[in-house]
Amino acid sequence: MQRKLIQLSPSTAVVSLPASWIKHNKLFKGKSIFVEEQENRIIVSAISKKTEKEITADVKGFSSRLMWNYFDALYICGYDNMTLLTRDNNQSALIGKIIKFFPGLIIEEERKNIVRIVDVADNPSENLDKMLARMFHITITILEDSIDALKSKDYDVLAKMKDRDYHINSYASYCFRQLNKYGYKTYSKTGIMHTYVKILEMITDRICIYLAQIAKEKEKRGNELTRILELYKEIYSLHYNYSVNKLIEVEEGHHKMIQTKDIEFLASINLFFDILEIEMQLNG
Repeated sequence: MQRKLIQLSPSTAVVSLPASWIKHNKLFKGKSIFVEEQENRIIVSAISKKTEKEITADVKGFSSRLMWNYFDALYICGYDNMTLLTRDNNQSALIGKIIKFFPGLIIEEERKNIVRIVDVADNPSENLDKMLARMFHITITILEDSIDALKSKDYDVLAKMKDRDYHINSYASYCFRQLNKYGYKTYSKTGIMHTYVKILEMITDRICIYLAQIAKEKEKRGNELTRILELYKEIYSLHYNYSVNKLIEVEEGHHKMIQTKDIEFLASINLFFDILEIEMQLNG
């Protein structure tokens, strides 16, 4: 549908709206509508984008594992108010433990057979960037602490590094939630940023699997971990200080690393080039 602009004054222009759309949304003279700018688009809505999204769900038959996965799905979908119908106090208490891993949510009411959850987070665009930075920082500390543990042959510490990955997962879910609800600051690249966050999450998963394998076999691979840490820091730096020269430098470092015949080492870094591809799309 194409419409022509009508110039009312040097600083004001208007465009007519389809009569069918106005009728369908029960609009009339003086009624407020909502206008949102997205790069070269203007989105006109009959309701505010900030309208709260609610759901009531019966989770009585859910196992603990399914409860985690289902709650993560609701969170990522962007529900602001969730009423969960539970089977007993134990399941309600489990939800209380789960919610701690989902930033921005609190329990408004908890009873034997019902838990009500609300979103109290605001929506500054920098929240997503802050969560992304936390994901980077946690993975860096995982690698730094693993290198120290390997030096002292503390394999139990290496085996438990996976526990820290749960924080990465919760921050990634927060990023997905924000992207689904509000989009990325460059709206047309929302899908690209979603992929970026997912790959970043998967990189930490692979690293933790690699650490667990080292702990199991009690092998000394300090040099390999140091190389992964150095490259990961370069990727972190590239994201916040992007330049073509920096991109080339990081790609060359990755290319040198993949020359190894160590299959487990390769598995832990094979997503690094994927993140570079997404970085180019974000900055293209």
